Amino acid sequence: MIYVNGQFLSPIDAKIETTDRGFLLSDGIFETIPIYQGKPFALEKHWVRLKKSADLLELPIEFSYENLETTVEALCKLNAIKGSKAALRLTITRGSGPRGLNYPDNIKPTIMMAVFPSPDHTIHPLNLGISTIRRNEYSPLANIKSLAYLDNILARREMVKRGFNDAILLNTQGNVASSSAANVFIVTKDNGLITPHIKDGVLPGITREIVLALATHHHIPIEERSIHPDELFTAKEMFITNSIIEIQAVKQIHDKIFDCHENLITRTLQTAYKTFIIECSEQAIQAFS
Repeated sequence: MIYVNGQFLSPIDAKIETTDRGFLLSDGIFETIPIYQGKPFALEKHWVRLKKSADLLELPIEFSYENLETTVEALCKLNAIKGSKAALRLTITRGSGPRGLNYPDNIKPTIMMAVFPSPDHTIHPLNLGISTIRRNEYSPLANIKSLAYLDNILARREMVKRGFNDAILLNTQGNVASSSAANVFIVTKDNGLITPHIKDGVLPGITREIVLALATHHHIPIEERSIHPDELFTAKEMFITNSIIEIQAVKQIHDKIFDCHENLITRTLQTAYKTFIIECSEQAIQAFS
């Protein structure tokens, strides 16, 4: 079942208007939220980011956090999402409008939610390549999850055609920004952790935020700063993060091979993250019971 504009519908019955600006102009935003034990993880953090993105785009959000929480719970129940890990995609567009770029006079957003099974990505270390496509750190879209994802799609496609799993995007200054859909972390030879600063064109990832907090808790030195691509090839470890893949190790970038069996920092944070998920899920289950 899929939620569209206040209704729970089958995928066959769910419809989006042909004049919807999300379809025609990528005029909208989205969030992808992990589901553990049938409950959304870090939903409030995703809600806060969604609201900030909507405010930037002057896109009205016509429901409350409590409405979102109730709808997600109902959608998970309707789709029998219980013990398995899943992902919820929440999409909001500006809705239908006349031709042209100007906002319609009366904005009636389209709201859609769907849940999907989500396999464990952490068991598969990645091979990455640096894309020729640059991320524009000056764009107002660089720090939000807008529907405009073609740069990311083309960057990943470029690297997949060359035999890699994913792409690293540099920004216009030539510094590391992100992968096609995740934040980037490197571990230095003295076991310090470095991730690109938000001003480098980085999405303020929910998992990124949690990883930084967990690193502090485990007394792992952290830096948020610009990363020159040469630093990727001298790093001791490397991993990428987002809400669905969690913390995924990198085993290769171009011809640089990382010894994933010795990934002390990556493994420490993976374990800490999974423990954090369990603790939060147990609290959520108690709250809903």
